[in-house]
Amino acid sequence: MNRTMKLTLSGLSAALIFAGTWFIRIPTALGYINAGDGLIILAGAWLGGVPGLVAGAVGSALADLAAGYAVYVPATAVIKGAMGLIAGLLLRGRTVKKGEGRPARAHGCKDGGDVRGLSAGYGRVAGERLGQAAAVPTGEEPLPPSAGKKTSPASAEGENIPDGATERRARGGRPGPVRILLTALLCETVMTAGYFAFESLIYSPAGALGSLVPNILQGAAGMAIGFAGVSLLPKIRRAEKKEN
Repeated sequence: MNRTMKLTLSGLSAALIFAGTWFIRIPTALGYINAGDGLIILAGAWLGGVPGLVAGAVGSALADLAAGYAVYVPATAVIKGAMGLIAGLLLRGRTVKKGEGRPARAHGCKDGGDVRGLSAGYGRVAGERLGQAAAVPTGEEPLPPSAGKKTSPASAEGENIPDGATERRARGGRPGPVRILLTALLCETVMTAGYFAFESLIYSPAGALGSLVPNILQGAAGMAIGFAGVSLLPKIRRAEKKEN
């Protein structure tokens, strides 16, 4: 995904976060909850840390401004931006570029997808080493495999494949349900604690306690929506690759 596409999707995500905060409101006994927090977590996991920060900060701050809570706009931009950044850093895997990591491709193995090709590559290397050992005159010790230039599994043409010769998803590229839940919990803890600290400053700690429980309910809703959205990301990314 190039920078222009990321910038475009960041703007789209900010608009969706604004809409989810402003229009999707679920009444509760203590007010209402919205879908904005869950969409921030999804935006960070989809686009990464910095785009998630921008989308969360802009979309949520505009929603507060439109609702007439201008005093909350700076705090909301910082808090919701931090949520998008955390989600992006913990849930978005990075792609390992050529030359990084372990070898993931042998002859006939594209992007690590064909295990038989990888096994065949190692098998050819083993056969070559056995042949070299058999050719050593009696009384001479064969050179250890580590002697000389370090090589990786050879291809059918005898070419060595450098370490990390293909791009692959790095460790943590596809988050599991536990990591999604813990990340969402961290994001919502930042939200709840951030607003409590801000309201303690502009009002008082006693006054801030009044919005603590509603914010906890909002956080629970954000966790549920974020978990559902991030769990669907693999399907979204597959559709994105097909379009490209």
